Amino acid sequence: MFYGWIMVAVAFVTQFISSGIIFYTFGIALKEWTVEFDAGRLGVSGIHFVLPWAGAAIAPFVGRLASAGHLRVLIPAGAVAAGLGFCAISQATSLWQLYVVYPLLMAYAAGTLSGVGASTLVVNWFSRTRATALGISQIGASVGGMIMAPLTVSLFGAHGWRDVYLGFGLVILAIAPLLAWLIVGRPADRGLHPDGVAAPAPSASPGASAPLAPQPAFRTRAALRETNIWLIAFITGVGFMLSSVVVTHLVAMATDAGVEPLRASRLLAIMATVAAFGKIAFGRLADRAGERTAYAVSIVLEVVALGGILLLPTSLALEGITAILGLGIGGNLPLSAALVARTFGSAAFGPMMGMKTMLMTPLVATGTPFAGWIFDETGSYRIAFSVFLALVVLSLAALWRVRPAVVQP
Repeated sequence: MFYGWIMVAVAFVTQFISSGIIFYTFGIALKEWTVEFDAGRLGVSGIHFVLPWAGAAIAPFVGRLASAGHLRVLIPAGAVAAGLGFCAISQATSLWQLYVVYPLLMAYAAGTLSGVGASTLVVNWFSRTRATALGISQIGASVGGMIMAPLTVSLFGAHGWRDVYLGFGLVILAIAPLLAWLIVGRPADRGLHPDGVAAPAPSASPGASAPLAPQPAFRTRAALRETNIWLIAFITGVGFMLSSVVVTHLVAMATDAGVEPLRASRLLAIMATVAAFGKIAFGRLADRAGERTAYAVSIVLEVVALGGILLLPTSLALEGITAILGLGIGGNLPLSAALVARTFGSAAFGPMMGMKTMLMTPLVATGTPFAGWIFDETGSYRIAFSVFLALVVLSLAALWRVRPAVVQP
């Protein structure tokens, strides 16, 4: 078997940890922490304001190290950071301590276990079927949500959030050495080529681009003058912002509407399940019809779902809407990475992903606390989701201005 698929499996596991355990459980803990630390939803969800800024600060550093071939150290170190972070959170006595742990430890963990680290690992090993491989690896995030959202509700009820978070930390720390043993950063390190072929071959897919020429060396200043990176950062930032808002506030929004907690947590599981299908479907669509076409379909589904939340706010409709939203959100992770790779090439992929992370931070950082603030002020999320709908529509318009360069994949 081509060893690249082992790397896809590794990225699957790391994104299970990053999304399933770090992010999906945050929404389950939201109400617990408002009571435990005597804080409003803005106070707790404000953690998602500082977290992306911390991630943006380290993203260029992580991107350059990933591009330089240090993934075997970066990714296991991310697992160690996540494990220590959960152990520290389990001992927190005040909310400010969470504001320290998340930017110092969880930001690095998220950037390496998913984000720049995991995406660079997969991109290094695949060219012709890159979007499909990214989609399969990123199913780990969705499976994490499917499993961890309802499981965390049950575990919190049986053991309390502190013991559960301590357990999460210890399990992740135990996984870190296995990651270090398995990871091979580049196919050349094993005498292989991307896709397992003897030499890179052009794709015959209908949506494929023209023959690709060697790309110039990465230069930060030149890259910042590229309209494409700003457009991709906006498009991706809106998608990541929406995903963060939903994962953080969906359970609370549902329980506010009278849905019992376990059923509310299943909404996240529904979203994650459908998102898993979306990751594969949109990855395959991108490999055949092109990244922009696939991304447009993904964004249109998000528009439909947000419109449904605003127009059909019943508990029954919420489950169907969540499924549509999950399908749309499912395309964001693989398509954003594939679009960066197509536009800037694999040699510049790590640094450009780091730059994209930095540029999209204002959107990602403000969405979740903005929704919490709107709820605290009005008792409803309606205004917040109206704003998010407008931003998603703008991101669809921005997508058609992206002009992927013809560079070596």
